Order: sequence, then structure tokens, then C-alpha cells
Amino acid sequence: MAEQAALPFAPRVITPAPYRPSPDQEEATRTLRQFARRFGRAESGLTAVVLDGPSGSGKSRLVQELGGDLDGLPLMSVDVQETAPMELFAAINACASAREMLVIEAREPMDGWLEGANHAPLDLVSRLQSVPRLHIDRPSAEALIPILSADLLLHGYRLSQDDVSFVTDRLPRHFSAPRQFCQNFDCSGAHTPRRERLQWALERVHVASHT
Repeated sequence: MAEQAALPFAPRVITPAPYRPSPDQEEATRTLRQFARRFGRAESGLTAVVLDGPSGSGKSRLVQELGGDLDGLPLMSVDVQETAPMELFAAINACASAREMLVIEAREPMDGWLEGANHAPLDLVSRLQSVPRLHIDRPSAEALIPILSADLLLHGYRLSQDDVSFVTDRLPRHFSAPRQFCQNFDCSGAHTPRRERLQWALERVHVASHT
């Protein structure tokens, strides 16, 4: 199927679909709240948590939805892949001193990152081995269904349940994939058979590498 220009009457969508957390995100949020309450009761000690999971699992979105405050405890976050070891060490210490909760996002288990980190200070290694760790996985096809349905409605489309299942079974397990699919579907030919349009849009979903 050849590339086709966007339809002139394609809807202009400026509002993202409502946040619909996956079961892993919901469980991680509950656990983070438990840690926040525990940190809040303690007079001193580390206030960092490692949240690991592959790209697309929704780590950054989870932290964003918490809104910078977790049950009265200020919330900060850093991406371990984008933070130098000494900067990470300083962030852990600063948050502990200020009684702020620090979520350290990682795309792989922390032990793997530590093995690959060049010249990580021993004190940093000790701290990271002491903080609690949470894991969330990529969303399942079922978890993507409500997100895809919300995005489709924003774009003015209604698909049958069979078509929704067809799409979600083939989407990358990444929370940005439904949105990208809908944008591609806008650009598909209106007079092309529906399944060919769906397949054309699916083949052009390219997810970002961020968390």
C-alpha cells in the first residue's frame, strides 16, 4: 500500500487521552505511597526508591501523574541512564537531607546498571543496594485497549471490538503506541478497505526510546 497524504478533513486532536494506569502502574503507585508514609515517619535515612522497567512500561508517566507530591512528601525523579554517577549520588543525599522522596528510573535492574557504570563511587553502590526496588513491565495488549479506545474517540473513530483486538494484538507494548497508531490512521486512505488501513497504520508505529 503506497504512502498517502493526510486527509484534509482529518480531525485535529490537541488533547491527550485520559491517563489509564496499567495494573503494574497501580500496584507500583500503592507501594510508592507505602514507602512515602514510612519515609515520612522516619527522622533520618535514605528516601530513594528504584523504579525499573523496560522502555514503554510507563515509569515516567507514573511519576508525572503523582504530581510532585506523594502523601505530603515532595517527590523528585531522575533517569539513571541520563544522570552521571556523582550527580546521582548527590541527588540521593540531597533528597535524604531535605526529606524528599527520590524515584530513580531505570530501564534495567539496578545491578546491571551498576556493573556497567564506570567508576561508580563505593558509597553510591552501597546506597543503591540499600534502597527499595520496584519493577513494572510493558503493558499487555489488554492494558492498551482502553488507551487505544480513548485515543480513537479523540480522533473521531469507532472501531469494532474485533478491529480493536486486531490492532492491540499487533501494537508494540509501549504506552505511546496507541496515540501513534491513531495519528497514522488519520493519514490512511478513507476509501481503502478497513483492515488494509489498520495494517498500514500499524506498520508505521515507531515508539520512542524514552521511559
